[in-house]
Amino acid sequence: MGAVVGPGFPVGCPIVGFGLGCRRLRDRGLRSPRSRLNGNGAFLLDPAILLLLVEDEALIGTMLEETLTDEGFELVIAKNGAEAMAELATDAARFRSVVTDIDLGAGPNGWEVARHAREIVPTMPVVYMSGASAADWAAHGVPKSVMVPKPFVVAQIITAITTLMNEADSH
Repeated sequence: MGAVVGPGFPVGCPIVGFGLGCRRLRDRGLRSPRSRLNGNGAFLLDPAILLLLVEDEALIGTMLEETLTDEGFELVIAKNGAEAMAELATDAARFRSVVTDIDLGAGPNGWEVARHAREIVPTMPVVYMSGASAADWAAHGVPKSVMVPKPFVVAQIITAITTLMNEADSH
């Protein structure tokens, strides 16, 4: 259990830096990734949220790493599908979400990484990122996932992660 923050807005709202702010986050029915509501409607701070980030492009990976950690997420970074599969095999349940590019070079692609994660943890939130493969999401993406086409603003990734985690927590 975390500490009660109160019935107002979450402390450390993750997307203030993107101009959305806590009030707008709450108005959209979303909560901070580091908070959840208890039975009385008060926010509880969760321990750090661990994400598996799978990205083979160094510049995009660095941008996501810096922004997501600044916003309160902890990351395990895989630079290709094989590394991601190994991290999932070690202990997939430690991750609250998988954020993956689709085209990862040789080895497993993002579709395969996400399917493997869902085989182990059926409710795992999955956010896909892709430039060339975004159109294939309907055919290859796992159910109840989100595709964020490249180029994107990191706030889109944060909103997708938060939305999927909130939905998973409500079931």
